[in-house]
Amino acid sequence: MTSDGRTIVFVSSTDNRLNLWTADASGRRIAQLVPSVIAYPVAITPDDRSALYCDSKCVLNSSL
Repeated sequence: MTSDGRTIVFVSSTDNRLNLWTADASGRRIAQLVPSVIAYPVAITPDDRSALYCDSKCVLNSSL
């Protein structure tokens, strides 16, 4: 979750793949950020502008 509590970043499995998603704090406005991630751990940067994660090749990436 971002530091302001407005955005949740989470991993969900669909079609046997892990995907990175966001939602607002109420669980609505769900949007897929990235398909096929190796999502552990996912970290939010202190400025809430990026989520750090590993892709399927375990290359560190940033998205938000």
